[in-house]
Amino acid sequence: MKSLPGYGLSLSTLNSSGNHYELFRIVGALHYYVYWRRHLHAMNLNQTVILSPDVIYQEVSGETVLLDLESECYFGLDAVSTRIWQLIRESGELRIIYNTLLEEYEVEGPQLGADLEAFLTDACQRGLIRLQIAP
Repeated sequence: MKSLPGYGLSLSTLNSSGNHYELFRIVGALHYYVYWRRHLHAMNLNQTVILSPDVIYQEVSGETVLLDLESECYFGLDAVSTRIWQLIRESGELRIIYNTLLEEYEVEGPQLGADLEAFLTDACQRGLIRLQIAP
């Protein structure tokens, strides 16, 4: 088992002019956990994650670079976020993604749920993915 890095999941972007700025970083700090629990319903594991057809991606040195063709923004995924992206591509079933990450990383279920929910919510808001209730 690998340890989940202390800073959790992160996604950053590089716009077409080359200026780098961080869109978000999930750090496992209490204020993030409280925020997500107050503002979102409990994560429904009976959902399917669907990748946007406007996003192309390439793995580079254990990380992933995404290009949103619609917004012309590049996004960078760290190693943990890259693993999530791989699992989305492999199955897309949120329950499988959650259970696989729980097995692969030394993390408590509630912390993983909060981090995964935050990552998916932000990626969804940015148009990189969409969530659909499984039949």
